[in-house]
Amino acid sequence: MAKDASSSSTSLVSRTVVVDGEISGEENLHVDGRVKGIIRLTGDLVVGSAGVVEAEVDARNVIVQGSITGKVVAHRQFEVQASGRFNGECAAASYEIRE
Repeated sequence: MAKDASSSSTSLVSRTVVVDGEISGEENLHVDGRVKGIIRLTGDLVVGSAGVVEAEVDARNVIVQGSITGKVVAHRQFEVQASGRFNGECAAASYEIRE
């Protein structure tokens, strides 16, 4: 996944944080905690191995190492890594699902 100069900073939802509501922004987001609701980003979303997302997601690239449940729109790439789990519907320009 290529870096984009317009979203070079990354926000973090750490393991002990729970967010219930809407997150939106112009940077990248790394989730190691829990997010339930809506995530809208012009940057990338990375769900870390401890991360749990139950949300409607709209982001440039979405990388799943943890768990996502919901509707996902990835404007470029949607990637589910070996440790990742996805349950829902997804629209993306390209998909990568690892063993």
